[in-house]
Amino acid sequence: MPDFHDDYRNHLRSNQRRKRKRNRVIKFAVVIFLEILLLCIFLVCKFIQDKYKKIYVPPLPTGEQTIATNALVDPTYKEVVLKKFSTYLVIGVDARNQQQLTKGVNADVLIVLSINNETNEIKMASIFRDTHCQLGNGTMGKINSELTKRGVHSMVSVVNQNYDLNLDGFICLNWKSVAQLVNDLGGVELEIKENMMEITVGGQKLPYLNGYITEVAQNTGLPTAHILEPGIHLCDGVQTVAYCRLRKKDSDFMRTKRQREVISKILDKAKQAPLTTLNGAADHVLSGIAMGSMQKDDETASQMIDYFMGFLPKMNKISIADTSGFPFAHRTVMGYMHNDIMPVNLQANVQTLHRFLYGVENYQCSEFVKNLSEAMRVEGGFDEQFNYIGQ
Repeated sequence: MPDFHDDYRNHLRSNQRRKRKRNRVIKFAVVIFLEILLLCIFLVCKFIQDKYKKIYVPPLPTGEQTIATNALVDPTYKEVVLKKFSTYLVIGVDARNQQQLTKGVNADVLIVLSINNETNEIKMASIFRDTHCQLGNGTMGKINSELTKRGVHSMVSVVNQNYDLNLDGFICLNWKSVAQLVNDLGGVELEIKENMMEITVGGQKLPYLNGYITEVAQNTGLPTAHILEPGIHLCDGVQTVAYCRLRKKDSDFMRTKRQREVISKILDKAKQAPLTTLNGAADHVLSGIAMGSMQKDDETASQMIDYFMGFLPKMNKISIADTSGFPFAHRTVMGYMHNDIMPVNLQANVQTLHRFLYGVENYQCSEFVKNLSEAMRVEGGFDEQFNYIGQ
C-alpha cells in the first residue's frame, strides 16, 4: 500500500519547488523591469543632456551683473507677476555662429514674451529696433545697438530698467535656426503682396522679396526658390525669413507685425506636428540659439529648457492671446537722434505695457522710469502735455 505520509511529503516538496521556481521567475521579472526602467531613465537623461549640449550659454562678463527691477516695483504686484507669469526676451540676430548670437551684432528682433503659467496663453510685445532708450553706459541711443556694444546681459538689464520688467531669461536665435524650423514643420502659408515683388532704388527697379531670399539663402546655405508672383504661397524657411526682414517699403512697425504673424503660424504648425517632427526641429533650433536665465541664482539654462519642454505635452492648449508693438505711442525723431523712435510719454507707455503683458491696471512705475520719462520728454521736444513743439 502507498504510504500516505510519503505522498504528503512529496506533495510538499513539489509545492516548495513550484514556489521557488515562481519566486525566481518573479525576481527575474522584477530585475528585468528595473533594468528596463533604468535604461529608459538613462536614455531620457541622455536625450535631455544631448539637447543641453547643443545650447550656447554665454557667461556673465567678469565684474558685471544683470540688473532687474525687483526692488523698484510694488512687492504685492511683483509677487503676483513672478508667480503667475514667466517673461522672456526673444532676440533675433543675423549671426553665423552661436558665439556671435550674444554680442557684436545688432538685434533685428526684440520681443518680450509673457507666458501665463495658469492658462498657457502667450502675449508678444515687439520692441521696435530703433526705440530710443537709456543704454547700459548711461547714454541715450537705439535699443538694438546694446547687443552690439555691450552684449546680451547688458541688453537684458536695459530692457528691465527702461520698462520696469523682471525678465526670467533670454533666448537669442539666428535666422538659420528659424528657417530650419519652418522647413521641419513643412513650411507656412503667407500672403505675398504685389508691393513685395519690386523696389525702386536710384531710379532702378530691383527684386525686393527675392533679393532678401537670395541673401538669406547665401547666408544660411539652405535650398530655396524665388517667388514669381504675388498671392498665397506655402513658403519654405528661407522665404519665410526673407518675408520677416522686409521693411524698406513700409516700416519697422509693419516688419514686427509680420514677425509676430510668422511666430503665430509656426506655433499653429507645431501644434499639428508629431513628437518625432518636433524632436528633429528641436535639434535644429537648439544648435542655433543661446539661452540664459536671469531671475534666480540657482536657475540655469537647463531649467529653462525643462520649462519649455513642459509645453510639448500641452502643445494644443497653448495659444497666442495677443500681440502688439512697443512703444504703443511714439514719434520718429529726426536730426541728431538719427531717426530714433521716441516713446511719447515713456511712463504711460510702460503702464500700458504692464497692462498688456500681465493684465494689471494702475501700475505704478519706478522712480527710474518716471525720471527717464521726464528726461525723454525734454530731449524729444515735447511740452508737458506731450505735444510735439520741436527740439
